[in-house]
Amino acid sequence: MFSKKVKKGYVLYQNENGPEIGTSKDRVIIQDGCVFKDLAGTGELLPYEDWRLGYEERAKDLAARLPVEMIAGLMLYSPL
Repeated sequence: MFSKKVKKGYVLYQNENGPEIGTSKDRVIIQDGCVFKDLAGTGELLPYEDWRLGYEERAKDLAARLPVEMIAGLMLYSPL
């Protein structure tokens, strides 16, 4: 379960056993009694949007969805 607090210009969702989700748009997914940001705007929970998964699994899923041009741009921006 979760609680919802409407603030001026944004909404905060506090998941009972998870993180607080803040969004300025009403683009959230409610699944299994938890709230997730709908970052892709698809209306379905994608693995990289699911905070219950490990960071490696989420990162791999997101990287698999990025076009080569965006990956190249991120590599140029990286301080490494």
